[in-house]
Amino acid sequence: MTDAQWVLEQALQVARSIWDAGDRSLALRSIAEAMAKAGKWEQALQVARSIEDEEKRSSALSSVAEAMAKAGVREQA
Repeated sequence: MTDAQWVLEQALQVARSIWDAGDRSLALRSIAEAMAKAGKWEQALQVARSIEDEEKRSSALSSVAEAMAKAGVREQA
């Protein structure tokens, strides 16, 4: 596991422990976007889909799809 992967995993654990659903959704959206930018498509999609807030989930999924399209991963985006 690289340092970047470790940091993302730690951030994910912390985000999931946030009590407030709105704040948790914001944190998870940021992590999904960071994972997508790092090329961790499946993880990014999994995190984005786990977001409770519909608006933030939609935003995260859009960001992941956009990053995938820019990287040429169009079949899943």
